[in-house]
Amino acid sequence: MTITQAIRSCSTSCFYNLDRIEKSRLCKRFVDFGKKISNGDTECIIKYTLFSSRLGLSIGNDIFSLSNDKMKNIINNISKLHSSLSTGRYQKSTTLSLVASEFSPSRLSSFGFEFSRTQFNTAKQKASEDQFTLDDYQRHIPKSRSAVRHTVVDLVKSYLHRYSQSSSITGRRVGEDSDGLRTP
Repeated sequence: MTITQAIRSCSTSCFYNLDRIEKSRLCKRFVDFGKKISNGDTECIIKYTLFSSRLGLSIGNDIFSLSNDKMKNIINNISKLHSSLSTGRYQKSTTLSLVASEFSPSRLSSFGFEFSRTQFNTAKQKASEDQFTLDDYQRHIPKSRSAVRHTVVDLVKSYLHRYSQSSSITGRRVGEDSDGLRTP
């Protein structure tokens, strides 16, 4: 069977009936066409088609499930880790960032990930900045938009001075007796 006959027959198994040389020629034509329509970025258009476009999701799912068992296990493990973290914790977006730059939200949902659009956007931002650490997290607290007036500071100080009571226990550490010895 020739390449032209295979293309015209539209049989689902027609590609597999071709010999090795004909398969190679057909693949070359496919890649050349991909280069032409993507301005030379064939890899990008194939990745997009298989993993991000609605048309290619079923093909991508089939290819992914058949050929990447190790990668699939890793993604499933990341999904389990992501779902085990408590809600609202910054670790969830960091964990999601490990895969957010490689897969679309719908694709990640098909792997079992559950996340909000905000969490996905945060994860993509972290991935683009190569920010994958769980250490040294500090919640962003925006600066006050206006300075505290001097009258407010004086009012707070006078209130504290007026309503504060002196401690009857001064100069002793917690756990010390009045004679300075430790209490059991």
